[in-house]
Amino acid sequence: MKVYFYHTQDLNHIYKAWNEGHFPGHFLYGATHLPNYGVDVVMHKHKNITNRVQRSLYIAWRLFTCREHFDAIYATRFNGLEIPIFLRALHLYRKPIILWHHQPIVKADSTMREIMAQIFYRGIDHMFFFSQTLIDESLKSSKAREERMQVAHWGPDLEYYNHLMQDHPLGAHMGFISTGKEKRDMPTLIRAFSATGYPLDIYIAYNACGDNYLEILNDLRPSANIHIHFIKGLIPHELAQKVWAAKYVAICCQDTNYTVGLTTLVEALALGKPIIATRNVTFPFNIEKEGVGIIVPYYDSVAWEKAIRYITTDHQAAETMGRKARQLAETLFNLDNCTREVAEAIKKYEKQEPAAQPQPAVSLHPEQEPTEETEQPAQSQQVSSHVPLSSSHTPKGEMSSKDGTYDPNGPIINTVALRQRINTITSYLHRRLHSLNQLKAYMPTKEELADLWDKTKQLASRVGDKVKNIIMPK
Repeated sequence: MKVYFYHTQDLNHIYKAWNEGHFPGHFLYGATHLPNYGVDVVMHKHKNITNRVQRSLYIAWRLFTCREHFDAIYATRFNGLEIPIFLRALHLYRKPIILWHHQPIVKADSTMREIMAQIFYRGIDHMFFFSQTLIDESLKSSKAREERMQVAHWGPDLEYYNHLMQDHPLGAHMGFISTGKEKRDMPTLIRAFSATGYPLDIYIAYNACGDNYLEILNDLRPSANIHIHFIKGLIPHELAQKVWAAKYVAICCQDTNYTVGLTTLVEALALGKPIIATRNVTFPFNIEKEGVGIIVPYYDSVAWEKAIRYITTDHQAAETMGRKARQLAETLFNLDNCTREVAEAIKKYEKQEPAAQPQPAVSLHPEQEPTEETEQPAQSQQVSSHVPLSSSHTPKGEMSSKDGTYDPNGPIINTVALRQRINTITSYLHRRLHSLNQLKAYMPTKEELADLWDKTKQLASRVGDKVKNIIMPK
């Protein structure tokens, strides 16, 4: 079996860096290891397009014009795959679509968006989630189908981290480190470490997901024990070396409904680091119950201070946390386990060779059930009841039961085969008509469209007034 692998990030760069040993494989969600489990991969050719519509059109064009055969689409997100997913929902695209869903499925803000989303999720055949909590939250939505949802144990590429630790041996590990860029709670982290005085290195982007960390950190004025490092682009190899050199990992995040901080968490497991983290209930496991670290409430700098002092003074407890972290990665949360689970789900959509079926009854109406009288033409029944069937007794226009050849003396057109073909086309048209009738149930009513048009005109009027006031102030 073969899948078309789509990644929202620069897949060309990531795959090349992984081959060179400078990129952890779990960022490719098992695509590098799927061939080990009988699933070959066609890599998507990435192109950096910022416009959402243009990007969707480009991705659809790459998919539909791909010269290499593939049986299904496997993606890290649905962003960019909107066109094939909608076509799949309308039964106009045949290949199964299997992807990762990073957040819970929630109800849309407007009626129109919810209607579109109801159709959209019908086009996704299978979804992987990072935790059971995300699935439970998703099931509150009518769009979610439990039979199409699965938890996969996404975890670190242990082979990559083993090489990293061997290539960079260290005598001692020092201080705390905080990495990651999405929804990080810098004020709480800065206040806690400023109060304790323990060394902390923060590696973060200038801005991400609406947070301008450059302004936030300048306003906080970190103390001398806190060192800020701003990063650009994807540099997981360099950051992994920094995490390996640290002694503890700090994951301080804002309150969200998805697994913020998970990438930093699984890296800490692979490197055997004790962890202090914000209590994110969407994580796939409980940090304290697994004995790999300490969890603290959201936005509680005092709780962070207590955790920092405890983990830095009780060296035996910290050592135990680090050892259990590595064990958890080796036994459950790792790239090999994740890839195996993904491959098993993908192979459920592998096409099987159809078994030989008896010839269907000849009928121009697909819903009509075959009867004994319609199984064979009347002329054939008469011949077979009197003499053995042979090529010399095959009715004109019929195929021989032995070698599948036609009677050379019969008519040019095989009427039975033609009628069977008409039957197939009729069935196909009936299915398409049924799909269109189902689609009508999701279409908005005339009243809803009229209300939407009125709101659009009101909005356009307000925008026009504001523009007019700017251009021609009173």
